[in-house]
Amino acid sequence: MGLFSAIFGETTEAKAMRWMDELWEALPQLLPQGDAYERSEDEPEIIIRHGSAHVVVGIGSDDEGDGYVIIKSPLVFLPKENLLPFYRRLLDLNCGDLMLGALATEGNTILLRTTVPMAGLDEDGFRFWVFSTLGLADELDDLLIDEFGARRFEN
Repeated sequence: MGLFSAIFGETTEAKAMRWMDELWEALPQLLPQGDAYERSEDEPEIIIRHGSAHVVVGIGSDDEGDGYVIIKSPLVFLPKENLLPFYRRLLDLNCGDLMLGALATEGNTILLRTTVPMAGLDEDGFRFWVFSTLGLADELDDLLIDEFGARRFEN
């Protein structure tokens, strides 16, 4: 627990939940018309649909109790052909072109995942990570579809 949390009694989890609540309240003004958002019924998550992107914003902690903002965006399904060039492109994107997050597989789905430690993170930083990941996901799914004919993730 940081100095201010100790003074004011706000735990990392409470801060994360407050940010999630504030993000939820601000989304109608922050998202372009036509975008959608919802709260997960099962997890403390917000699901945002922006353009072709589908982004899940949640919170988590490690074994030491350190909090993290976890932002995941399923992009596309693995293509049926050219897997080696496809995986090479993902590695190349991870190595150089992505300034935040990383591309990963989850089953047959390629996703963009951003994990941000809450230590030292403020609400503006939280929003920066959420909306930067949202914009990047909206670009990356189109890139992988155009280059490899991958099928877009749709939920």
